[in-house]
Formats: sequence, structure tokens, C-alpha cells
Amino acid sequence: MLRRVEIKVRTLRKPVEQVTRLPTESRASPPATDGDKVQSVTIRPARLRDRLFSHTSGVVTAAGVTVALLFFLLASGDMFLRKIVHMLPSLGDKKLAVEVARRIESDISRYLLSVTLINAGLGVTVGVALALIGMPNPVLWAPWSAC
Repeated sequence: MLRRVEIKVRTLRKPVEQVTRLPTESRASPPATDGDKVQSVTIRPARLRDRLFSHTSGVVTAAGVTVALLFFLLASGDMFLRKIVHMLPSLGDKKLAVEVARRIESDISRYLLSVTLINAGLGVTVGVALALIGMPNPVLWAPWSAC
């Protein structure tokens, strides 16, 4: 087996050695002569617009995949949990899977409630502050501050 590998490697070694023996000058571009026109290259820094929108397609794609996955998980209801429970072999594992899933649901619900309350409090605070400084229609501005 080792001899077969050695024979195959030996056949690959010859072309690699030929490439490495080539002089480095032949791979580079030829030097410019007096009659050749030399082009100068200037590198400009990327504009702010290019920096901001360079990763837009990746973000939009990831958001689309997330929304689609979320839709299908929400539309399936408890079917996903039932399939996981059905795959587990022992009753203890099944109980643990249900307990973990319920705990995750509870934690996510608590998190979303706290974020909602924080945003509502921020909106009310901004609305009151704008009303105190005399801003016209502070109620119109307050909800946008929580976004």
C-alpha cells in the first residue's frame, strides 16, 4: 500500500519540480522599455457609501432565511417538539427535552416582555421630555425614539 502511494506521489513530484525550477523573472512582467507607456495606479480609499453597503446582500439574505425559518417553526406549532420527543429513546430523555423546550419558551417570553417594557418606558420618557421643553406634538416623536 505504501509503495502505491509513493508511486502516485512520485508522478506528481516531477511537474511540481519543473514549476519550481522556472526562473522568477519569467513569471514577472517584462521591464518597461523607453517606447512603452507606463501607467500610474492610484489607490483611493473606499467611500463611506461603499463601506456601508458592501455587506448589504449578506445581511438581507440572512434576514430572509431567519424570517422564513421563524415562520415555518411558528407555523408548525408543537410538531417540531413532538418529533424530537418521538426520536428520543428513553422516557427520562423525553421529559428532559420537553422541560428544556418549555424553559426556552419561558426565557424568550420573559426577554421579549422586558425589551417591550424598556422600549415603552423610553418612549414615554422621551415624550414627556419633549413636552417639557415645548416641542410641538411630542406624542408623534416619542414612539420613534424606542426604535
